[in-house]
Amino acid sequence: MDLQAAFNIMMLIAGTFGGWLMKTIYDSIGELKVSDRRLHERIETLPGIYVRRDDFAAFAGRIEATLGRIETKIDHKVDK
Repeated sequence: MDLQAAFNIMMLIAGTFGGWLMKTIYDSIGELKVSDRRLHERIETLPGIYVRRDDFAAFAGRIEATLGRIETKIDHKVDK
């Protein structure tokens, strides 16, 4: 085997490894794009799933009012 044949074999191995590495990186980037798209779709649906801040504030106000009435009733019971 002469020097040119050895060089050609080494270049073949390096080219094969380089091509495999580039394909792996390309596939990983494609998966990230799909994941990113799914993440954005999920982010868009989140406000519909969780309680909004103004709804929670109204709910908390009703709870505080109810607790205030309960406290008043307990104070009247203690006074008697």
